[in-house]
Amino acid sequence: MYMRITRGRWEPRKGANVQRLVEERILPAWQKLPGFRGLYSAFDRTNPGRGITDSLWDTQVQAQGARDALGGIVSEITSLGVELEPGEVHEVVVQA
Repeated sequence: MYMRITRGRWEPRKGANVQRLVEERILPAWQKLPGFRGLYSAFDRTNPGRGITDSLWDTQVQAQGARDALGGIVSEITSLGVELEPGEVHEVVVQA
């Protein structure tokens, strides 16, 4: 299993919009893809306007292609003013 980690920054006042986009657009899009295992999205409440999304995938190729699979949703993300760092893909070696 592989984990894709993506960090992002946005204006703190847009946090609810970012959360809604993850819940209503990103999660449903990824749930339709082969190999999708789960998603965790977390906001840094001590440093508003920062967050991280971890998604779990069966293969490295699926994890690496997750952003491209979102298609036009990526432009919705950037139109909110979200700055996304390049995703990192890691193999999961311990799971509890």
